[in-house]
Amino acid sequence: MKYYIYLIFSFISFGQVAFAQETIKTSTKSIDVIRLFSAGNKIEWAVPISENEKILLQWEERNTSFTEKEGIRTFVGYNNDEFVATLSISKDQKILGNFEWKQTQWDIKTSDDGYIILFSEEKGEKCGLCSDGNCHVHHPKTPQQTPFSRPATEKNTYHIHSDEILRVYRLAVLVDWYYYSSEGSIEAVKKYWSSLEATLNEIYMRDIGIKFEIVNDEKLIFNTSDKQTFDNKTSRYIINNSTLKINQLIGADNYDVGIVIAKSRSKNNGLAVLGGAFDASKKAAAVAIKSYATIGHELGHMFGSLHTFTTGGDSTIKTEPENGTSIMSYGSPRDFFSLPSIYFIRRRILGDGAYYQDRARTILKKEWLKGENPVFGIDTKNQAPIIDVSKLESEYRLPKETFFQFTINATDPDNDPLLYAIHQADIKNDETSSVAEFVTEKSSSVNTKAYYTHWVTENGFLRKQYDLKVGKEYTFWLGVNDTKNTLNERSNHATRYDMHEAKVKFVEGKPFKITKFEGKKYKMGEKVTLTWDVDQTLFQNTKVRILLSDDFGKTFKHILVPETENDGSCEIVMPNIAIGRKVYYTDQNGRPIFHSGLGLIKVEVLDHIAFALTDNDITTGEGGFEIEKSVITLNNLPEKYVVVNQESEIPLKANVTATSTCGSNPVTIVNKEENGNITTRIWTATDNCNNQTSFVQYIEVKPLPESVQPLQFVGTLPKDFITYCHNAYTENEAPQLQVIGGKSPKVYLTENKQLFGDQKGFQIKRVWIAVDEVAKNHFSHAIYSRSRY
Repeated sequence: MKYYIYLIFSFISFGQVAFAQETIKTSTKSIDVIRLFSAGNKIEWAVPISENEKILLQWEERNTSFTEKEGIRTFVGYNNDEFVATLSISKDQKILGNFEWKQTQWDIKTSDDGYIILFSEEKGEKCGLCSDGNCHVHHPKTPQQTPFSRPATEKNTYHIHSDEILRVYRLAVLVDWYYYSSEGSIEAVKKYWSSLEATLNEIYMRDIGIKFEIVNDEKLIFNTSDKQTFDNKTSRYIINNSTLKINQLIGADNYDVGIVIAKSRSKNNGLAVLGGAFDASKKAAAVAIKSYATIGHELGHMFGSLHTFTTGGDSTIKTEPENGTSIMSYGSPRDFFSLPSIYFIRRRILGDGAYYQDRARTILKKEWLKGENPVFGIDTKNQAPIIDVSKLESEYRLPKETFFQFTINATDPDNDPLLYAIHQADIKNDETSSVAEFVTEKSSSVNTKAYYTHWVTENGFLRKQYDLKVGKEYTFWLGVNDTKNTLNERSNHATRYDMHEAKVKFVEGKPFKITKFEGKKYKMGEKVTLTWDVDQTLFQNTKVRILLSDDFGKTFKHILVPETENDGSCEIVMPNIAIGRKVYYTDQNGRPIFHSGLGLIKVEVLDHIAFALTDNDITTGEGGFEIEKSVITLNNLPEKYVVVNQESEIPLKANVTATSTCGSNPVTIVNKEENGNITTRIWTATDNCNNQTSFVQYIEVKPLPESVQPLQFVGTLPKDFITYCHNAYTENEAPQLQVIGGKSPKVYLTENKQLFGDQKGFQIKRVWIAVDEVAKNHFSHAIYSRSRY
C-alpha cells in the first residue's frame, strides 16, 4: 500500500560559497518524516530542492547489510523510472540521505535541533583514471597507453558475456576524518554506508549482475583527528597506499574491493585504477568524495569500464554525445550503465571471474577462469534471453535525412520480464574523433526506440534533431536483459544478456518522407490521400504500415492501414475519434506560442527500420492535426482491426446505420468488401447535402500455431572446451546442426570472438537459433583459449 503525505517547507538558504555550496534548512521536523516512512515500505514524499521547487519521489524500502544488525531502515527514491535518491533512518531517529537532481547532488540529514536540512557538497574537477601505472586527469593519452584499442585480430562484432553467477563483493569503504567529522558520529557513518550499499545495488544488480555487501567494521571509520591518513593527500598517493592500509586495518581476506572516502588535495572528485577489482594488490586502489554517484562511477573503473562521454575529459570510448548520461559519463541522470560499459565490465569478469561456491570461501570454481581476487558467487541457474534475429539485419542502408527506429523481439527461457536498451556504440579512443550523436537512455520494458526530429516538452523545450546526411555511419547495440518481478527475486538474480549489433549507413537517395498531408483539421471518416517519397532502389519490394497517434507521437495505437505497397501513395480514412489541440507555452497575455494538433501519422516500412512522420513542429502552430465530428454519425460500428485464427471466424458484416444533421432525407450507405491477405470492409455514408463519411474495418487471419513437435537439435552437438593452444581453433570449424520438429525451421548461427580483459586469451561463443513459424529453440556452446602465462 502507498501512503501519501505532503509536508510544507520553509527555507533558510545559507549563502553561496566559492564552490557553489548551498544549505537549505526546512521547517519540517525529522520526526514527521520518520513517521511518514514508518507507515509502510512504499511511500511518496516530495523533497524540496529550492525555495520554489519540490520533486515528488516514490520511495521503496531496501534491505542492506545494516538492516538487521544496526536497525537501519533504507529507502530508494524514484522520479518515474529515474533513480535519484536514497535515505536511511537509524534507531536514534535521525535521517541521512542523498539525491541528485539536474546535475546537482544534495545531502539530506537531520540538524542538531531536529529539522530536515539539505546541502550540496563542493566539488573539484571530474574524475581521474589510472591504467598500467599511468594516471590521467584531463590529459591526452599516447596510443600505446590506450587500454581499449581493439587488436587487429579481433572480429568486428561484440557480445555481452553474462553467466548465471551473481557475484557478491564485500566492499570496504574507508571514511577518513574529514568526512567523518561532517557526519558527526559512527552511527551516522553506518547510515551512510547503508544508503551507499542500497544505491550501488540498485544500479549494479540491475545492469551488471554484481551485488555489494559493505563491510561493517568500525576500524574503517577514522573518528579522531589523529587517525587522519589520506585527507589533503594527492589522489594518486591515496590509491597507491589505500589497499595496503585497508589490508592492515581489517585483513586482506575480509573484503573483496575497497574505496577511500577522503578530502583529496587533488582537484578531481575521484581516481581509480582500471580493472583494480581483479587484482589483489590493487583491489582498493580508488578514492572519491562521498557522493554516491561518484563512488559508483569510480567502482565502474575498478571493474574495467572507461568513460563514455565525448566532451569533458579523457580515458573515454566516446560512445555518448557531449557529457553523456550513463554512470560512466559526467552528465545526468547517471543511474544506469550503457551497453558498452556493460560489455567491458562483463569482459573483465569473463577473463577474471573465478569465484567461490560457498560463503566460507573454501570451494573455488575456477576451471578456465583466471582470477587473482575471487569472490563469492551464487549460482542462480538463470538462463539468458534470446533476441529473434530473423528479422534484424547487421547493416541498414538508408537515404539521407530518413528517420529510423529499432524494435527488439526477444524471449526468455525462464519467462522472466525483459528490459531493452538500444545504444549507440561507435567505440573510439582519445586520439580518434567521436561520432556519438544519439543520447544513451536507461533500459526499459519498451522494446522500440525511434530516432527522429521532434520537440521534447517536459521540463522546458528542447529540439532533438540529427544530422543524417550522406556518408554518416553509426553502430548500434540492441540489448536485452532479464529481470524479476519482485524485490526479493531481484535481490538474488544474476542478470543475463543477449545483444545484436546493427550498423546504419546513410547514402545518396530520395529521403523517405511524407510529401502530401497539408490539412490541419479533418472530419471523422474523411478520406484523405497520403503520399510519400520512396527510393525504389533502396526500398525495392517492401511494404508499409500506416499508424495514427492521438497524443502527438507518444504512442501510435491506431492502425489506419495494416499493410500496403511501399509505392508512395495510399488513401486513408480518418478514424471515428476526436483529436484536439494542445498549448505547450503561452506569452504573458495568454496567447499560444508553442502549440499543435495532437494527431500525427506515421508510415513505417515493414521488417525494416525506416519511417516517416507528418509535420510535428510545435513552434509554428502548424504541426499535428485535429479530427472533429462529422455532420454524419455512424452507428453500430464494428471493431476497426480484428485478428482471427481462421476464415470461419471472420465476423459477419456489421449493420451500420447513419444519421445526419443536414437535410431530412435518409442517409445512403454503400458497403464494399475487398479480399486478400487482409479482408477490408468499407462503409461510406452520404446525406442529401453531399456530406460524406466512411469507416474501414480490417480483418486479418493469423492461424494458430500448428500442433507440431517442439524444435530440438539432434545428433552430436559440439561441447564447450578449453584449450591452451590458440591454433586449436579455426573459424571453419562451426558445424551445421540438424534440427527436428516444427514445420519448416531455419537455423541461424551467430559467432562472436572476445578477448579476455587481460588480453591473454579469448572466448569464441557460437549460438545456433532455430526459428520456425510455429516453434522456436536455441543452442549455444563456447570455446575458451587461454595462455598459460
